[in-house]
Amino acid sequence: MSSDEEREHDYERNRKIVKEAANSNLPRLCPRCGRPQPPESRECPYCGAVAGRQYRRSTIVILWLVCCVALFVVASTVTHAYDNKLQVLADRWYQRGLQALDTGQPDAAISDFRNALTYSHQNPQYRLQLAEALLAAGRTQEALDYFQSLWQENPSQGRVNLALARLAARRRDIPQAIRYYHGAIYGEWDRDPIQHRNRAQLELVKVLLQNGATAEAQSELLALSQEAPNDPALHMEIARLFAQAGDFEDALQENRKVLSLEPRDAAAMSGAGIAAFELGNYRTAEEYLHKAVERDPSNKTAAEYLETLRLMTTWNPYERGLSSSERRRRVIQAFNQAGTRLESCAAMRGENLDVEQSTTELQKLYDQWSDLSPGMNERILRMQPDLADSAMDLGFRIEERAKALCGAPTGPDEALLLIGEDRQGGGH
Repeated sequence: MSSDEEREHDYERNRKIVKEAANSNLPRLCPRCGRPQPPESRECPYCGAVAGRQYRRSTIVILWLVCCVALFVVASTVTHAYDNKLQVLADRWYQRGLQALDTGQPDAAISDFRNALTYSHQNPQYRLQLAEALLAAGRTQEALDYFQSLWQENPSQGRVNLALARLAARRRDIPQAIRYYHGAIYGEWDRDPIQHRNRAQLELVKVLLQNGATAEAQSELLALSQEAPNDPALHMEIARLFAQAGDFEDALQENRKVLSLEPRDAAAMSGAGIAAFELGNYRTAEEYLHKAVERDPSNKTAAEYLETLRLMTTWNPYERGLSSSERRRRVIQAFNQAGTRLESCAAMRGENLDVEQSTTELQKLYDQWSDLSPGMNERILRMQPDLADSAMDLGFRIEERAKALCGAPTGPDEALLLIGEDRQGGGH
């Protein structure tokens, strides 16, 4: 039998076998793996093939996942593009608001910042600028609401704390102002944090001084002076505030810090001289003030202090090395000046000094001055030198009471008052 005939025979035999199997009650075989399939299921439990389908279930699942991923990517791209468009619009309105603020148009800035927030609802930067625009427009309560909302979200934000501190200071709520100023001093700043913190602390000091809290102001200044960088302008401002707070010792030290950084700074020389003067260190004061006037002849304040020092030197009867006659001359001069000051103070207060019965302080002092006046001449003082001390004591008391009743003196009267406070005169 030929090969062709054999193949034809096998084909016919296999066809009959398949036909008999189909017509018999034998289990149905999987068309893919050839294993028997349960009669009640169309899915092969071995390979997952489903009768009447072309692909496996795993293939269908993979195709479904691929489609989902593709749809997600498309949706994300569209959403991202939409968000970018909103942000572009928000930034555009925000920049317009900043320009309006810079040109002094707070009402327009408010509208622009509100539009920016329409596209970026919770942007803290936009809300902060809106609050500042409301404040600039005089809408204080609305601004306060925004600032408080921002503070609740981030209590360490330096800029928000500074705004709340200023609003509290405006209401004269000093405890709250101190609290928020400290929040600004120790809080977070986007850029230049040291500079912003120093400015906030200086501002707090000024608020405290304006409200009479001198001790608290001095405490803040001491903390700032210890941590301040080597910035001459900053130390100059600290020195000025120390002097304003009446702390001339620290004012002198701060001015010296400035001079260590800028040895030719005329303002620091003047400040150091004035501080030394107020401390009674007259020789030190004179050195600094002379240098200040040499550097800056237009410095009238330094020149006035120098003139007072000159008067103290030329009017002081206790100056070392004076002859007896010069001492007596100065005593007479000082005594007569005190009498003139007494009369001008009484005139300012509308008091008559020439009365039979003295009742006021000035009238009683005038009686004492009148009793000593006949002895204030060269001959009697030479004969009774003890009268000089009595005359000077009375003159100092007149100057002190006149200052208390009629205000701080100037010129020779100021010099006499200072000589009385420092009887050693010229010894410092």
